[in-house]
Amino acid sequence: MLELVIMVEPKGKARPRTVTKGGRTWTYTPPASAHLESLIREAVLKEKKYFEKGIPLKLDITFYLARPKSIPKKRLFPITKPDVSNLLKCFEDAVEKYLFANDSQLTTISMRKRYDTIPKIHLVIEEDSPDETKD
Repeated sequence: MLELVIMVEPKGKARPRTVTKGGRTWTYTPPASAHLESLIREAVLKEKKYFEKGIPLKLDITFYLARPKSIPKKRLFPITKPDVSNLLKCFEDAVEKYLFANDSQLTTISMRKRYDTIPKIHLVIEEDSPDETKD
């Protein structure tokens, strides 16, 4: 099991960009997304934890976003962009091959986005086990 708080401001995965120059075409991740992914990757690598290929994994992840001053304090949930699936995609792309072999190993995912005074990502990842109750 790995429990980790990554002190970065969560952002959604930006769409890949495609450039054609001199008859050659290539696709790249925009610099802001690439930088965020590298910060997440560095934090994960410090933990020296790796889940081998073929191990089913359960991920519980919370993305804490900074509350804009224009948002009333009584609003508890960030119901604006980025959507939680784009936040997760950025995290998965950052840690694939560094925390686990492939994101297809994630068999159970619980994800949330919340406001907090300090933006961060809190995650718990562990080997998934069969459900206690069966249908």
